[in-house]
Amino acid sequence: SFNMTDTAHPAGLGIPAGFDELTFIAADEVANILQSDNKDKIVVVDVREEHEFATGHITDAKNVPSGKFTDEAFVKNLVEEHKDKTIVVHCMKSQHRGPTCGRAVFNALEKLSAEQGADTLPKV
Repeated sequence: SFNMTDTAHPAGLGIPAGFDELTFIAADEVANILQSDNKDKIVVVDVREEHEFATGHITDAKNVPSGKFTDEAFVKNLVEEHKDKTIVVHCMKSQHRGPTCGRAVFNALEKLSAEQGADTLPKV
C-alpha cells in the first residue's frame, strides 16, 4: 500500500502539481501511527541518499535511495514485499524525490492490482 494522506503540510508544502494520484500525510500523523498498535501496518521508505539517511531518519524507516526507483523490477519487488501495508514515501521536503518515487510505487501497485484482479489499490 502507498499512502500520503490529504492534510496540510506544516511548512505550507503539499504534493506538487502533476502528482494528483498521491496524497500527503503529515509527519505527526506518521509519528502517531508508528507509536500505536498499528505500527506494523505501515512501512516508511526514506528515499534520500545513504549519507542523508545516516544524518538522521525515522526509526525503523527503510532506506531506498531515489535512484533505485527507476528500476521497475526493484519497485515491483518492494511493492510485493509490502503489499499488505501502507507505504509512506519520505524525503526531506517531498517536493521532487518523494512524489516521483511515490508515483513509481503507485504505478507498480496499479500493475499488481490489475494482475491479481483486485478492485482496490493498497494505499500509497
